[in-house]
Amino acid sequence: MIAASGAEQRDRFFAFWTLKEAYIKARGMGLAPRRILVDVEAPLALPAFLAGLRIAVVQAIGLAALAALIGGGGLGIFIFQGMGQFALDLVLLGVLPIAVMAALADGLLRLGQARRTA
Repeated sequence: MIAASGAEQRDRFFAFWTLKEAYIKARGMGLAPRRILVDVEAPLALPAFLAGLRIAVVQAIGLAALAALIGGGGLGIFIFQGMGQFALDLVLLGVLPIAVMAALADGLLRLGQARRTA
């Protein structure tokens, strides 16, 4: 939060303000706290949740290559063996499938996010 740019801080402020206003209006309409959570707060929070999930999945796919450093195997073995032997073909053998998986996961989650929040 401290390192966020001015635009990000402004967006967060308005997001919290919108949620607070929606909560106050829902309470004024007589909704119970559980109904407010299900009918008001969850739909408003869904876009941010799905965006965070998408980012986390793509980062996890990319970081899985580091498992080879501790003996976890995977495509990271090709990357680190190729780096050790200065063999670009081995590096690409590990990097390209990881990049494709990350791009596919990002595309599918972005499509799901667009369908869910539209």
